[in-house]
Amino acid sequence: MKIGDDVVIKPGARICVVEGGALSIGNNLFMNSGSSITVLGETAIGDRVLFGPNAMVFDHDHDYSSAKPAVTYKLGHVPIGDDVWLCAGSIVTRDTSVGDRSIVAANAVVCSNLPQNSVAAGVPAVAKKQILEWS
Repeated sequence: MKIGDDVVIKPGARICVVEGGALSIGNNLFMNSGSSITVLGETAIGDRVLFGPNAMVFDHDHDYSSAKPAVTYKLGHVPIGDDVWLCAGSIVTRDTSVGDRSIVAANAVVCSNLPQNSVAAGVPAVAKKQILEWS
C-alpha cells in the first residue's frame, strides 16, 4: 500500500487491503465518514480525490460460476483519476475506471468506464454531462 501526502480519513471511514491486494493513493485524498475502499486486486486512486459520506470502491466481486459452497472472488483493477469527486453513497465496482476531473453523483453505481471531465449519475452510472471548464 502506498499513500501520498495530506490524506484525510475521517472517523468511520475504512480502508481494507487484503494480503496480495495493491492500493495506491495519491496526494490530498479526503475520505468522509462511512466511506470505504476494499482491495483484493488492484486499486489506484489519483490526487485530490474526494469521497462523500458512504462512498465505496470495490475492486472485486463474488464469483458464482461454481456450485461450490466456498466463497470465491473475481479480482479486478480500479483506476480513479485525479480531481475526482465520489458523492455520497456512490459505488465504484470491479474493472471500471473514473476519468480525471469527473464527478460521480450521489447513489450512482459505476459499472463501466467513465470518461474524464464527466458528471455521471444513475444505476448504472452513465455520463450525463461533460465538464467544459474547471476553475
